[in-house]
Amino acid sequence: MLKRLLLAMLLMLSPAAAEPDINPILPKFRQLCQEAQKASGVPGCSVAVVYQGKVVMLEGFGVTDVNHPVAVTPDTVFHLASCSKPISTSAVAALVGDGQVSFDERIAELDPSFQLQDPWVTSHLTVRDLLCHRSGLPGQAGNELEELGFDQAEILRRLREVPLDNRFRASYSYSNFGITAGCVAATRGKFDEVCKTRLFDPLAMTSTSTRYADFARVPDRAREHVIEDGKAVQRYDRMPDAQAPAGGVSSTARDLSRFLLLHLGEGKVDGKQIVAREALLTTHQPLMVTGFNPATFSSGFYGLGWASSYNRHGMLEVKHSGAFSTGSRSQLLLIPEAGLGIAILCNAFPSGLPEGLSSGLVSLVLEGTGSLEEVMAIELKVSQGMAGLVDGGLSWSQRPAQVQPPLAAQAIEGSYDNVYFGPARVQNMQLSFGHEMMATAPLKPWDGSTFYFEADLKDGPLVTLVRFELGPGGKATALTLEQLNDWETGRFTRR
Repeated sequence: MLKRLLLAMLLMLSPAAAEPDINPILPKFRQLCQEAQKASGVPGCSVAVVYQGKVVMLEGFGVTDVNHPVAVTPDTVFHLASCSKPISTSAVAALVGDGQVSFDERIAELDPSFQLQDPWVTSHLTVRDLLCHRSGLPGQAGNELEELGFDQAEILRRLREVPLDNRFRASYSYSNFGITAGCVAATRGKFDEVCKTRLFDPLAMTSTSTRYADFARVPDRAREHVIEDGKAVQRYDRMPDAQAPAGGVSSTARDLSRFLLLHLGEGKVDGKQIVAREALLTTHQPLMVTGFNPATFSSGFYGLGWASSYNRHGMLEVKHSGAFSTGSRSQLLLIPEAGLGIAILCNAFPSGLPEGLSSGLVSLVLEGTGSLEEVMAIELKVSQGMAGLVDGGLSWSQRPAQVQPPLAAQAIEGSYDNVYFGPARVQNMQLSFGHEMMATAPLKPWDGSTFYFEADLKDGPLVTLVRFELGPGGKATALTLEQLNDWETGRFTRR
């Protein structure tokens, strides 16, 4: 133990160990990127590497679209998905540094219209609580409303109907619309404007936006792909405006290199203090324990829009990954002690390519070794963990071997109501619900009073079992969307 401690101290004191020359490493990393991108089946990826205050690598690999193959460049715009979170909280940090808001300001004072189901929690909830996922909101609350076409304002209003499933400020539950609510309140409803004026413009992030319309009008943009049977297929166009702070930012590797410089420079870029140092570094501070990593024997944490953990070298990694099951993957990673920042953007799901490549570069920089085998082992592990999200986690193989005859149409047809999802209608053995009844598909027999429902929405597939409850006379009195009933919000009663 003493020898290890002395060795660590010597390494810390050694300039060569603290700042290894990255130039010989970059050709090896480029080769890793090329080989891993092809081996993973991901059509394209874009990479930015920042080291010791300089942008040392900006490069694209593969193509933006398998149907119309155009080479990915450092200026190709990608969806960031949840890598939007650290960008959004950095914009809030800019306001905190300006003295316009506090991380500990109560949401009730910033936006009196926002409510959760518990009045006491509503009155005490702060910006910090929402940005570090300790509000008590269940993790997926609001996500399904977005899939069903509801806009941001309506989703935030309906969160009051969701039971809080954990202890306020005592447990962690990752919530897209919790982050969104916190950023919207902290910016007093001017989130898009604040991001542009306090972050994107000062950093010269000219291709970064919080609006889908801006992403869609750029010719050089990455189309989303789902990997099916080892082949990348372009099927969806994700429109994430409803959760813009949590997942709606789009950007390029070039722009993100500026964002990495901001954080590694503690708020300063090109000699100019863009965000106050203390406010920005506050976003890195671990606040909530997220889990335990047996590989490194250390816990994972969440701060304000950033996740963090200690790597096998004992260095703090501040990072975030992003994913849309419609076909996007991303990762931002900072190792402040090493002066290293990495941004990796990919246009396919499921894939662990961002995590694999980040790990490969860290190994090259800190150990002098890195291999395609290491990158692909991590890629496989992460992609396998995500694979179940593509098909909704429900398949016909789960249907009982012996089934009862389905209910007749006259028993179930009619109108139903739900305070969270809104109205639903069953007509001609079709179920319709969601914003403007956008989710419409046939009810297929599953087992007696339970039916199978599968709608292919613009932002991805929606799959659920629909269970009917029968009253006197054999007529349905209620229906429950089983896969949307995690918090008992999926039950509709007959009108």
